[in-house]
Amino acid sequence: MTKAFELNITPERMGLLYFDMPDEKVNLFNAEVLSELNNILDQIKNQDLSCLLIFSRKEGIFIAGADVREFLKIDTYELGMRASRGGQEVFHKLSLLPFPTIAVINGACMGGGTEMSLACTYRLATDHPRTRIALPEVRLGILPGWGGTQRLPKVTGLRNALDIILTGKNVNAARALKYGLIDKIVTAEWMEEQAVAFARSVVSGKIKLKIKKKSGNKLARFLLEGTPAGRSLLFKKARQKVVQTTGGHYPAPLKAVEVIQKTYAMPVEKGLLIEAQALAELILTPESRNLVSLFVRSDQIKKEINNALQKSGYRSIKKIAIAGAGENSGEIALLLAKKGYSVRLTDSDEAKIAQAFQQIGKGLNDLLAKKRINAYQYKQILHRISAAQDYSGFSGQDLIIENGEDNLPQKQRLLKEIARAISPEAILASTADVLKIENLGAVLEQKNSFVGIRFFKPVSRRLIAEITAGAQTDEKVLNSIAKFVLSLGKIPIITGDSPGFLVNRLLASYFAEAAAMLQEGISVEKIDRVMLKFGMEAGPFALMDELGADAVNRMLKNLKNESDTKIAESGLLEKMTENGLLGKKAKRGFYRYSGKKKKPEPGLKALVKSAENNQISAEKIQQRLVCLMVNEASRCLTNGVADSAKKVDLSAVLGAGFPPFLGGPLKFADNLGLKNIITLLNAFRKKYGVRFKPDATLSELADSDKTFHDFF
Repeated sequence: MTKAFELNITPERMGLLYFDMPDEKVNLFNAEVLSELNNILDQIKNQDLSCLLIFSRKEGIFIAGADVREFLKIDTYELGMRASRGGQEVFHKLSLLPFPTIAVINGACMGGGTEMSLACTYRLATDHPRTRIALPEVRLGILPGWGGTQRLPKVTGLRNALDIILTGKNVNAARALKYGLIDKIVTAEWMEEQAVAFARSVVSGKIKLKIKKKSGNKLARFLLEGTPAGRSLLFKKARQKVVQTTGGHYPAPLKAVEVIQKTYAMPVEKGLLIEAQALAELILTPESRNLVSLFVRSDQIKKEINNALQKSGYRSIKKIAIAGAGENSGEIALLLAKKGYSVRLTDSDEAKIAQAFQQIGKGLNDLLAKKRINAYQYKQILHRISAAQDYSGFSGQDLIIENGEDNLPQKQRLLKEIARAISPEAILASTADVLKIENLGAVLEQKNSFVGIRFFKPVSRRLIAEITAGAQTDEKVLNSIAKFVLSLGKIPIITGDSPGFLVNRLLASYFAEAAAMLQEGISVEKIDRVMLKFGMEAGPFALMDELGADAVNRMLKNLKNESDTKIAESGLLEKMTENGLLGKKAKRGFYRYSGKKKKPEPGLKALVKSAENNQISAEKIQQRLVCLMVNEASRCLTNGVADSAKKVDLSAVLGAGFPPFLGGPLKFADNLGLKNIITLLNAFRKKYGVRFKPDATLSELADSDKTFHDFF
């Protein structure tokens, strides 16, 4: 076995333990690594060491946590217990060493890495921009099972611990210090020297372990955390918040509250057993299996991209221009500038440029208000963005993103103009929503450097971007865009060249059917409420308001003309566009918006044909919308828009807001039974028409008793 750890003993009898997994970009805990660490702890526990410092040799990464791929191998309660108890025993052994231990966190510290650091006497964190500390296990349908639920409340206090564990959020070094999660911030460039100096102070007795100051009002903290009644109220509020934010679909955060409440006053050894039992139960739940599968698939895509980069190479991208200040140009520009890219924003219409900079300003102000950036970073980001009304300076750009309106003649004209202004080495990308990349690129001479890229609103939160190549697109160009997307912290989804790419096709029938239901007299609020209860990130009407009725209407019309997707026709979105009910950007859409509040839009009633209809059940609403999305997901496989069920499901979850705990529309269909889906589609087809005709691939798999994930 290749060693992941290197132990050096200094003349001062300090142990310096370096974690560096060979042939891996990040440090992970798997069974072999834990075994190696366990052996090292056995070796040093009786040695005459003054202290032990733990470092990572990975740039920007301390420890990424457990190897999640191993979770899918756990298929019994006994294996779950073994996995949890194994990690617990190693970290408990670390906590019992007879000399001080110091975790030196430089970069991302996630899950098991955080739990290991909690088993140390002290924790230092660097000011590296990638230093983040988290226990994100609830996002995988489990809880921290290597001591996190036991040690974190004792380190940070109960409220802070619940906040960190139940949200899975990460905290930077400054917030970690405020929470009491770390003892000191050190400089990344002088990390080892400053950590050793801190260790000398510990060994000499100048620094002693003491109860850290917790953030918040002392009296309020005592009343909530220091009394049984206060703790009971704290746990009650935590449960209520979990149910409110998750709809009760996720068992892990509720189980975490239960475990922390039950073990709060217990000795750590007893608490660890209860924690392990809870993890062993959760890891077998369908929710956890689906969440872990999605995580593993996203990781596989990243590795596939990195392998392609090593095999075929790529072009370097540093300077980027955005040509055409479309609706989300400001959001895209801000994302790029945040990631360190120089961005040139261009449009012949000065008003559109001004609108884009309003988006940029709003985004920066939000980041500043949430303390995700400081005033200096605000200025740095803003200085990376310039604007012009012509293509001056385009010859020096590495990537030009065309972001004009989704109209074939207009886009082709814009692309031809851009092509004349850029260097032969530059990559030209179009953000077409529904137009085929092959058709768009027909007017270009350098077709090998042309590619399609699609971001999703809100750009800052969506974790994927779709990429489509034309028939003549060079492989290095495709690789370059994939690497660029990875650099933005997003997962590149490479799709076939089809109108609508992948996510828009999944959403088209969903949106159109919701509009048809509204015309039948089913209320906006009821349909949105039903789909929220199903687990969608947003109801269809709230999501359409986010995207804009005009944009959705344009998408549906183009998809109807360019693809074989059959959708309901109501004309409602066109009427809304004509009447200025454009959604959140106009403060009027399916809802009327005032500040953060929304209420039904009264002007919508004049555009809806039917009287109010409350006869249809919530179950039928949900079945009708979800079955159409499943059918379209199947059609995307049939037409080669996607080459795997896992890719479709990942795109549906991260791009369309499908419930993650259900694993995606195709996984949902597999679990429900494809024959059951066919039965529902045929019943709806009889009542509502040909748009519910089952896709050929769905029918073939159902007839052969196969599933999407078995076959694709």
